[in-house]
Amino acid sequence: AEAFKNPAPLQLCSSERMLNTFMECNKLLDMVAKGLSDYLETKRGGFARFYFLSNDELLEILSQTRDPLAVQAHLRKCFEAIDKLDFQGEGAGMTMVAMNSAEKEKATFESPVPVKGNVENWLSAVEAMMKRSVKMIAKQAADDYTKNPGGRKQWVQEWQGPQVVR
Repeated sequence: AEAFKNPAPLQLCSSERMLNTFMECNKLLDMVAKGLSDYLETKRGGFARFYFLSNDELLEILSQTRDPLAVQAHLRKCFEAIDKLDFQGEGAGMTMVAMNSAEKEKATFESPVPVKGNVENWLSAVEAMMKRSVKMIAKQAADDYTKNPGGRKQWVQEWQGPQVVR
């Protein structure tokens, strides 16, 4: 209202009251920023791979908790070789069933991972399932090596790259 009465910004901003108002607003803004930083730190504590994300990226994930597919855009920063996850179902029954690399290699999870609770909790469950599934696939690949009727050449073409290198 005061700015409407006095449209000259230099005169308006030179008042002592306006300076005090700005200083108080800056204090409140600092308090909000500190609270947000503390909140993001607790989320990073719940899932350490969130440290690879900027505050803006983490906020984007946390603000879309009702849409688990929103995490897809940030998976590459959280997991080195994961481009995307395969989801099945909808709503409360949604699960993650496989991981895909940028090279289009797919590794199916040993068992589906439910998308329940906080994002850091189900991403931790995905991380654990990734480790179990890669171990299972490596064992299957090793078992298939001796049984494959097409020999080594066919075996290399049938299994994902990381399994062949082992």
